[in-house]
Amino acid sequence: MAIIFLLYFLRKNPDVKTKPWRYFRWSLFFFLLWNLDAMAAHIFKKRLPETALYLPPNPFEHALLGPLNWEKWFFYITHFDHLLCVPAMFFLMQSLRHFYQSKNSL
Repeated sequence: MAIIFLLYFLRKNPDVKTKPWRYFRWSLFFFLLWNLDAMAAHIFKKRLPETALYLPPNPFEHALLGPLNWEKWFFYITHFDHLLCVPAMFFLMQSLRHFYQSKNSL
């Protein structure tokens, strides 16, 4: 809810139209998508039966067992959360870098 509030506030406030704030808004958007993706992954993991996953002690050998249906595919796709997390952190770092540069130029 806090991310949605921040996005709404930043959208309505005319004082935050500069480049650092725009990057910050993009980072919030990607963090929001990342949170929604993580919640969906946890929900779909609970929905899968225990026989759908091969979970040996070595975590690098974990596997999703077939036959694949839409729930298993959705579970699998939601585990690519780095595709949302990395851009969120990139935009956050760009925002902080531009804030720092604008502060030093004053």
